[in-house]
Amino acid sequence: MKEFTADTWPSDQLPNFSFYEMRCKCGCGTCFLDDEFMEMLQEVRNDLGCPLVVTSGYRCKNHPIEKKKVTPGAHSFGQAADIKWPSGGRDRKFLMELVTWAPGIGVSQSFLHIDTIYEGDTHLSRPAFWIYPPSFQSYVPSEDRRE
Repeated sequence: MKEFTADTWPSDQLPNFSFYEMRCKCGCGTCFLDDEFMEMLQEVRNDLGCPLVVTSGYRCKNHPIEKKKVTPGAHSFGQAADIKWPSGGRDRKFLMELVTWAPGIGVSQSFLHIDTIYEGDTHLSRPAFWIYPPSFQSYVPSEDRRE
């Protein structure tokens, strides 16, 4: 995991993502991400040829969602993102592209959780696939996204 700031964000390597959309949204603004996870996310974006809107990237231990958990989730390891479902009927291709490399996939009505936590890396069990209940909504529009 590597710490990023607005000044150290590798825009040349991750042209379709920004520090602002990947940072913790609890107010602290920290951003620790796994290089391999971000490289794969950029590759998926390149392959799909359409924007991936990240609604939640890194989460620190004080993020409201992480505070509710007994142990940290994949976002706190810098290896997860929640992505708004794409528009224009690309959802099937989008899901199939992600299934090929993401051992952790969670499906919601408004977003898709993906992570690259592998069995043995953490306390999390992978591979895993889950569906969020219909009442679960965590989509918050990102003001600082890139396409």
